[in-house]
Amino acid sequence: KLIVKAINLSGFKNGKDIVICLDVAANELLKNKKYSIHSKKYTSVNESIENYLRLVQKYKIMSIEDPFGENDWSAWTKLLNKTKNKLQIVGDDLFVTNLERLKIGFLNISANSILIKLNQIGTVTETLEVIKFAKLIGYKTIISHRSGDSEDTFIADFAVGTDSNQIKTGSLARSERVSKYNQLLRIEHELGNKSKKFHMDLIKYLILIKAKKVIFVGSKLYSLRKRYKRLQFEYYENIDSVISNAEKIFNRNSKVFLKGSNSINLRKLSNHLIS
Repeated sequence: KLIVKAINLSGFKNGKDIVICLDVAANELLKNKKYSIHSKKYTSVNESIENYLRLVQKYKIMSIEDPFGENDWSAWTKLLNKTKNKLQIVGDDLFVTNLERLKIGFLNISANSILIKLNQIGTVTETLEVIKFAKLIGYKTIISHRSGDSEDTFIADFAVGTDSNQIKTGSLARSERVSKYNQLLRIEHELGNKSKKFHMDLIKYLILIKAKKVIFVGSKLYSLRKRYKRLQFEYYENIDSVISNAEKIFNRNSKVFLKGSNSINLRKLSNHLIS
């Protein structure tokens, strides 16, 4: 209520000029698959989801980061399904800027955005690989600082250079945070009229070939049935659930549908996807 009041007193409109986003950090609230905030009373996943939805509607919240624990995959999926993908669901602790965890989250339909922290994964190269895959699957990318950061402004350039959707670098207080915003202003000034951000919907490079139950992502081909045990999708009771979820994503996002695979030159298709 206080934040909404401050927005209104500043002459802005909540939900339009300024939007409220939550970083729940639910790892700290989890105990025995239930959640609690400063209370001895723990609520179930379903109750937590209903609480989130009430807050979203009441305060026009546009984004929730880490609403559930980092291994509570099914809870994330339930929330995303409930919001019908209209709310930004951000994975930070869920993905930790790790490509393998992002792939698992993608198959679980766990989120639609990822927080990018360079020192979580360790190198710029690995970070770029995560961003590239996130864009391929239609996730929003948010470049983030870390607490105790210096005045180095690299992540401002990195956010612009990778065409990321947002930057998360704290409040407009303290020099190590303000410096990033100042760098963004310098970049905008240097680009001039070219600074307008054009966002194009990327083609979803997920092609599900139903005949062979194969998922084709980028240049890698996975036969889920054969490699089920090695990939260890322990979050599902059976592999059909994985394939079913992939089908939902494919049917919802892709404009191209390939039936069968007899006439498809997979190597040629791979080269096309990479290009």
